[in-house]
Amino acid sequence: MGGIRSIVGEKRKGVEEMDNVEISWVEEELESVFNDELGDGIKRGMIGSDERMELMEDYLKED
Repeated sequence: MGGIRSIVGEKRKGVEEMDNVEISWVEEELESVFNDELGDGIKRGMIGSDERMELMEDYLKED
């Protein structure tokens, strides 16, 4: 299970471009993932903004 929060253009030396998906999409993805059977770990990857980080934090605190 996974979700996309940001789309990045990057190479070995770093991120050159980043575009965040709509926060409503992120919330829908989190809702879908957390309403299913959870795995043993979480890999968060690129979060993209404080708003997305706080939304993810809310879901992580619930479980």
